[in-house]
This record gives sequence, C-alpha cells and structure tokens, in this order.
Amino acid sequence: MKEITLNNDEETIIRVVEKASGLSYSEIKSRKRKENIAIARNILGVLLRQEHYIQFNRIGQIVNRNHASIVYYCKTWQDNYDGWPEYRRLFDKCMNIMQSQNVITNMQIEIAKRQIDE
Repeated sequence: MKEITLNNDEETIIRVVEKASGLSYSEIKSRKRKENIAIARNILGVLLRQEHYIQFNRIGQIVNRNHASIVYYCKTWQDNYDGWPEYRRLFDKCMNIMQSQNVITNMQIEIAKRQIDE
C-alpha cells in the first residue's frame, strides 16, 4: 500500500477517532471488517468530509477504501446515527473530543440548524 502524507486537519481528525475508538490508525485503515473497526473507519470518512470538505478520492486514500465507499458513508451517516447505538456512541464521543478542544464543527452547526427548523 502506498504511503500518503497527511496534513494537519487530516491528522487531527484521525487522532480524534483513534482516541474515541481506542484503535490505531493502522487498524482503522486495515481491510478488517470487525464492527468496531468498520464503525471507526466510517466515522473517520464522514468527519473528514463534513469537517474539512476533503475530496472523496483523498478520503478513500486516507482510509484505504475507494471513493464510492466514502460517498456511501456520507449518504448513510444520519441513518447509522439514528438506528445504530454503537455508531451513535462513537460519533458522539468524537464530537465531544472535538468540542473539548474548543473546535466548533460544521456538523454541530448543521445539527443546530435542523433543531431550529423543527
């Protein structure tokens, strides 16, 4: 597998997901399909896209998947969050870590907008 150089934004999101999941980056980007690894990989892809608008192909390189997988992650994240307790727990944990680092996230802004519209 070709090594890629990560920028600071990418490194930050990776470290957040590592800390929240207890997994290493090498485990997250592995080909393993174990549920906890798949959830962490999915959330990493979603956060990279939602928080930093990184291109699908680039995210695919970061998580060792093709761009179509990343598109799928992003299309299904809300359903996963609503109906998959393990996904919601890890996603919330990642958001809490980012919030504790005083980062206002794009995802928090979107959630706030939805709550105002309801």
